[in-house]
Amino acid sequence: MAKGYWIIQADVTDPDRYQNYAREDMPAIGAFGGRFLVRGAAAEMPEGAVRSRLVVLEFADPDAAAACYDSAAYRKAAEHRHGAADFDLTLIAGYDGAQPAPVGTPPAAAALPGYWIGFVDVRDMEGYKAYVAATPEVFGAHGAEFLVRGAAPDQREGKGTSRNVVIRFPSLAAAKACYHDPRYQAARALRLPHATGSIVIVEGYAGPQPE
Repeated sequence: MAKGYWIIQADVTDPDRYQNYAREDMPAIGAFGGRFLVRGAAAEMPEGAVRSRLVVLEFADPDAAAACYDSAAYRKAAEHRHGAADFDLTLIAGYDGAQPAPVGTPPAAAALPGYWIGFVDVRDMEGYKAYVAATPEVFGAHGAEFLVRGAAPDQREGKGTSRNVVIRFPSLAAAKACYHDPRYQAARALRLPHATGSIVIVEGYAGPQPE
């Protein structure tokens, strides 16, 4: 079964109040089995622009992700950030289809994975398909694994895009190398006329997890 995810962008305007939220949301999220994949790490933005803080949470399935957000415990914790941050929060089902086949020697795994987080609005899906068809080789060469790809987003707060993508790599270095690979840049050129959006490259989270 596909996993469930929260994808969050935030601009914090009151750090003290936001810290209360960050502390009190942990047990609420832990009660539903959520765990942080990305949380607050400095990000490289090779395309577009996003808010200053990024969070990706993973749950066992989409139902658990939705139940956590709707729970009384999380709603109470969320009161601490109202007025303390500008927040975009998307719930989305994970991807459980075929993954890029490995090409050559896979990149070495680091202690923390790297991620691409993509926020995309596709203007021309037929044209966009040429980009999708051009990427499996370069993704396979850099050890890419799709976590979110193509599912309909459930925008619970703020603004979002029609398409969200989360890709995990063995390391932050592999994530960056994939983006700057000439093969990906050639594929990117096929995408640009048909879609707008942002791509963020960020390292995974190593801190305490919800319990």
